Amino acid sequence: MRCQYCMPEENYVWLPRQSILTFEELSRLARIFGVLGASKVRITGGEPLLRHELHRLVSQVRAIPEIEDIALTTNGLLLARHAGELKTAGLDRITVSLDTLRPDRMEQFSRTPHHADLFLDVRVPPTKSMAVARREVLDMVRGLAERFPDFGIEGEVYVTAPGAEIEEGHELVGAIDGAHEEVFGEVPGRDVTRWFSDASVLTRYGIPTVNYGTSTGLMDVELGENLEIDGLVRTAEVYARVAMRVCAAG
Repeated sequence: MRCQYCMPEENYVWLPRQSILTFEELSRLARIFGVLGASKVRITGGEPLLRHELHRLVSQVRAIPEIEDIALTTNGLLLARHAGELKTAGLDRITVSLDTLRPDRMEQFSRTPHHADLFLDVRVPPTKSMAVARREVLDMVRGLAERFPDFGIEGEVYVTAPGAEIEEGHELVGAIDGAHEEVFGEVPGRDVTRWFSDASVLTRYGIPTVNYGTSTGLMDVELGENLEIDGLVRTAEVYARVAMRVCAAG
């Protein structure tokens, strides 16, 4: 696949091999986070199944006593080929992420007729017109119902309130500010969350939450979301420092 939002047709810059973390480096990070209290690991991408012998990474993470759950996010194209070895290596869960179930639309933006034929829920960014989003989602549902009349497919459109909510004086905000300044040399900027997130689910129940990380925001339609490895590694260091601060305070 060469999806337009992450792999433009021309001038695509491939990362040099030495800039990509090895399985040993990735599992070491997972082990460090495990010692600091993390119990779940999700392997994502790009498309993680393009990484040669990915099951080796799963096996290495599975060997970490503190890690209780290992999940994988994939577009599903290579899943049938690798599902068995991934399960044997210790993978617990899989999330299949697709942008559409209509073959014509899939081929239009992915530049390939190949696609995984699966049913998924839909999340709509608040930058899209609700009227347009509602029409397109319900059109998709009707198309699925016609294609699979025996499955009892139904659709529902609802609106969520995206974003995390936390007091500026909360100890977690202070820990993030301090750790970020130590690593990056300045306190992190503030922004409004543009997408529905796990944090916003907790917010609905009055639980203070914060979204933090390296991101380009809304993806460029041609360049996609291109993040430097150095920025991701330094952000991971911030996570570790924040965990140490919070655990020490507790």
